[in-house]
Amino acid sequence: MFSEFKSAGRSIENVYIFISDALRWSALPESMRDRGMTFKTVASGCATMKAVSSIVSGVYPPKHGVVTWRDRLSLDTLFDIPGLSSGFFDGAAGEYGGLSQVLGQESADTLDEIEPPFFYLERDAGGHAPYGEYTYDEMIQEVESTRSTLQSYYDREIEQSVERFDARLDLLTERGLLDDTLVIFLGDHGELLGEYGLVSHTSPPVPELVYVPTIFFHPELPTDLQSETIGHVDVAPTIRSLLDVAGPQHADDGVNLCSEQPGVRYNDAGHYLKLRGRRIPVYQAAGVWDGDGGHVFTQRGTFMGPILGYRKGQGWNRAYWQRNPKTILGAIRRYLFRHTTYGSPNFSKSVADSAVTRIRNTDATAERMEIEDEVQQQLEDLGYRT
Repeated sequence: MFSEFKSAGRSIENVYIFISDALRWSALPESMRDRGMTFKTVASGCATMKAVSSIVSGVYPPKHGVVTWRDRLSLDTLFDIPGLSSGFFDGAAGEYGGLSQVLGQESADTLDEIEPPFFYLERDAGGHAPYGEYTYDEMIQEVESTRSTLQSYYDREIEQSVERFDARLDLLTERGLLDDTLVIFLGDHGELLGEYGLVSHTSPPVPELVYVPTIFFHPELPTDLQSETIGHVDVAPTIRSLLDVAGPQHADDGVNLCSEQPGVRYNDAGHYLKLRGRRIPVYQAAGVWDGDGGHVFTQRGTFMGPILGYRKGQGWNRAYWQRNPKTILGAIRRYLFRHTTYGSPNFSKSVADSAVTRIRNTDATAERMEIEDEVQQQLEDLGYRT
């Protein structure tokens, strides 16, 4: 793996990241797995603003501090690499997407004109609701809330996301840039489609939300599934190494895949209430994962079941629970476990607990900001309650 990355680095001038929103590992089409260097990946957070901030900075949410749409990333990122043009396009959320404010980047579709060498990040709608031509409210009212129906809609959205990705590759080919560009296709977090009695994402940290795909495309890289599991935080340090540029002023939590072996990786999730201008955490959970499973610890919220039930019982979950009332108790109980083991991780509970404590014992650096009315409306249209 390492030598292959190093070989590719000799001919990489540009970097293009395509984020397929809400694409979980199990939903990656088979046709994509043999097109590039494919890794099972641990998402740093179960929500877009957390995960993308980790992708571009190389650090976990406790360090970058972006945990809601009201936080702005203040660390050095891939957008700040000297000598590179930079571009950002949030096709998933339009002109007033909240991610633009979080990253401090204006969304504009400039892939057809950006001058090399460049770094370009694009967020595609992927499998994120609402589905098809529905608005969020229309989807809740009109789409049948059964697991099979939701899975069908979701799979179709992922297929369309891959088609849009292929069109972007065609554009780079037409510009004569594809062979000089490292292309990365990845999910920011997964999606629940009725598992555990829940839909959507954000929490709790379960395999369907934590595991996402990352695929590296370049003529010098192999086209197969890799045995190693990586994390979002490994993307930024690897890109900097391949471009032969100095690292940021902050220390990365991830590793450079050109020379280092990734270990277990951290993920967290949370819910917050806004009260008198203050952000009050009502639920926090974090865990560490390898490719076979993970240990998750609920640090806040085990006695907040009614509040969490109310929060999760709004919008899409409400519609799902009305159709599937027997799942409600199990869904709420999922938030009350102090420790849960998923799969068969190759490390102990105590090792995981120590890692979580070390990672969370960090001073956050994000800046608090007010959300503009247009952004607030767009977030609500996508099902977010800020």
